[in-house]
Amino acid sequence: MAKFIAPASEGAGFYLNKDERAEIVSEGTPLTVVSVDKRSDTYQGKTREVYVVTFDIDGEERGWSFGVGSSDGSETSRDRLFDALTDYLTTDDSEPTQVVVNKIGAFQSVEVYEGV
Repeated sequence: MAKFIAPASEGAGFYLNKDERAEIVSEGTPLTVVSVDKRSDTYQGKTREVYVVTFDIDGEERGWSFGVGSSDGSETSRDRLFDALTDYLTTDDSEPTQVVVNKIGAFQSVEVYEGV
């Protein structure tokens, strides 16, 4: 796990902060998905749809919020992945799924981790 990630029990809170997210991306750290929740959120005074993805990080549940759609409003591959994970994780035979977050410009790409 990324060395910079502080446990929520040490006051880090549920959401991963900017520095924690940056380290996860730069190290290519695989994250185990616990749940995916699509909801409305207010950011900089605007209401928008987001996916709140809960990850198991060293036995603690931590969250990361991802905007829905692209800047032009079209569906992204990330949206399709999160929708599929939402369905999959609610099945009785689902198994732990890991993803890796990459940065492409300002966009955070999420891919299923296949291992090395």
